[in-house]
Amino acid sequence: MFYYIALIIMLVGGILNAFLGFIVLLRDRRKASNRWFFLVAMLSSLIGILNFLLRIVGNPNILPPIWGIGVLMTYVGIIWLKVFLKGKSVKNSQIILLLLLGSLGVVITQFKGFLDNIHRVSEIVFKGNSGPLFILMLSLQLFGFLYIIIYGFKQKNHSQGLLQEQLQYVLIGMIGYGVVAITAGVIFTSIGIPQYAFLDSPASLIWVGFTTYAIVKHRLMDIRLVILRTITYSILVLVVSVSVVLSTVYVAQIKGVSNVSRYFITILLAIFIVIILDPLKKRIAKYTDKLFFKAQVNYPELLTDLSEIINREIDLDVLLFSLAHKLEKNLKVKNSSIFIASTAGGAYLKRKGRVDSKGKKIAQEEIERLSNSDIEATEDRLSHNNPLIAYLRKEKQIIVLEALERKIEDTQDDKERKKLEASKEALDTMDSAVVAPIIVSNNLNAVLVLGPKLSGDPYGTEDLQLLSLLGPQLASALEKSRLFEEVKQFSERLKKEIAIATEDVRNTNSQLNERNRYLTALQNVTNLITKTLDFRKVTQSIADSISSELGYMGGILMLLGKDKHKLFADAVTNGLMTPAVQKLIGKPLSELYGDFRTSTSRTTKAIKTGQVQIGTSFAEFLSPALSAEVCDKIQTILGIKSVISVPIYSEDGIVGAIDFILNNDPGSLKDTDLNMMRALCNQTGIVYRNIE
Repeated sequence: MFYYIALIIMLVGGILNAFLGFIVLLRDRRKASNRWFFLVAMLSSLIGILNFLLRIVGNPNILPPIWGIGVLMTYVGIIWLKVFLKGKSVKNSQIILLLLLGSLGVVITQFKGFLDNIHRVSEIVFKGNSGPLFILMLSLQLFGFLYIIIYGFKQKNHSQGLLQEQLQYVLIGMIGYGVVAITAGVIFTSIGIPQYAFLDSPASLIWVGFTTYAIVKHRLMDIRLVILRTITYSILVLVVSVSVVLSTVYVAQIKGVSNVSRYFITILLAIFIVIILDPLKKRIAKYTDKLFFKAQVNYPELLTDLSEIINREIDLDVLLFSLAHKLEKNLKVKNSSIFIASTAGGAYLKRKGRVDSKGKKIAQEEIERLSNSDIEATEDRLSHNNPLIAYLRKEKQIIVLEALERKIEDTQDDKERKKLEASKEALDTMDSAVVAPIIVSNNLNAVLVLGPKLSGDPYGTEDLQLLSLLGPQLASALEKSRLFEEVKQFSERLKKEIAIATEDVRNTNSQLNERNRYLTALQNVTNLITKTLDFRKVTQSIADSISSELGYMGGILMLLGKDKHKLFADAVTNGLMTPAVQKLIGKPLSELYGDFRTSTSRTTKAIKTGQVQIGTSFAEFLSPALSAEVCDKIQTILGIKSVISVPIYSEDGIVGAIDFILNNDPGSLKDTDLNMMRALCNQTGIVYRNIE
């Protein structure tokens, strides 16, 4: 029975080796290390399949190719190890020499009478008069195997961090496979104990197992996600296969039972296996999750919770504390912090928020009473000249420490390599593993920093995708909170100056109330346009909010077409299209468009230059989509006094503009008006990006 189990493991091992090789090759066939890994895996797979055929067919002529391929696989394994560690620096002459040595093993085993040269080891070693071909083959095998051990451990001792962890498991797998395969398949056979030779091929599962663990746990070959999805099913197939074979053999050995009864028992066993298949899969998944993940994160739920915090909290201190606490708790990271660009310029300041241990805001009076050491303030900073900031501004993408280390290793240009090393040094100084840029209108407004995970696990694709989705929302929240904080700070200054100038206080209070009104309006707009993913409804909600929430006459949401050749009026505030206006236009305004490439309108200029355009002529913004004569008549009917065109920024650049229509002169515009218009356009850009 043990023999039959070994046969199944032998076949499954061959299949798993081939599967692992194909997965690595398909991940990135351009990388030399992936191609050599594929060759090692395929040779191991071939050995397993030939061993299986040897036991089934019983033809001894299959044995020499197995030994020969084993020698070749050993030397190809050395090449893969060198290429994986050294990359392109491995010389072609070394590769050719190793291939020749491996091929020599294949050639030796093909000589006529090779099998006749295999005698007891004691006779070969002590008498020295028989088995020269076998001695040569065995010497090549042992030399290659010892080289892997010595070279591998030497490189492991000189490596650090992730690479050292990867090497540890790769070497354990390769050495375990080699020891069992050489001992059982070669040495035992040569000393006259061939009954244990069948253990050499199943030993390949040692290599597969530890290599897979290194892939999953330590991102070896960067195919972690693909392997994770297949581990559970591979184990399930193996368990079911062994169960079927064992049950079949057991039923066949029962004495005194008719064939009909045996068939009936076999059917019952098959039904039983089908019934327990799903629970078995869940149980296996539970243990593999425990082994590889330690703690599974519900990413959709976490993103929802973070979004709720962003929508709920407007105070910057409470917002930052709540976000950091949520990320640390759910992702189980050592530390997290947010560096925000200072309004005065010159640095990005670290700030978790002036709150107590429960996330409650500390009153200003309490802050003044406590010493600076009792409150986490803005003592840490990243200057604008910091290499990490320069790198984030250039790349505008999430930086993972491990990926940055690999990029440093692969960079040949010394100047570029030094820049990357300086960025890595900045990461190490902050004890961080991941840095995510928070970008608004193509500017780096903040930096989210996460430390290493407490479990020691690397950051996976799900983690990075979460941060990518969180970035635009956080950017919008920081803008709102910054505006709210400016209002509070202004209010504090106002209290101190009230005794000096009562009239100034009244004017300032008026501005304060107006900014508060705009802030509340922006929050209402945000809640309104995030209730649906219907792009048409969202754009119409934005256009309507210009009147209903911001208090202006209305507006027109202008968006570029996909080819960026046409500029469409995507949505118009309800109320602007009076019967008289509709009669003048003759069709819905949203059906009109202009040629973006040749247009000289102020709206086109705002999109092309990225600068706000202000004017008093409606025709200057809508012509030539509408004739100047029609625009003038519409302006008279609606009583339009001024038009402000503000560009809409998205991650891919400027995608359109909002033309705000006012019934008062441009001279009455305040800074708060322009700030609110820009804030609405920024929010529109984020919504546009997310929905697209």
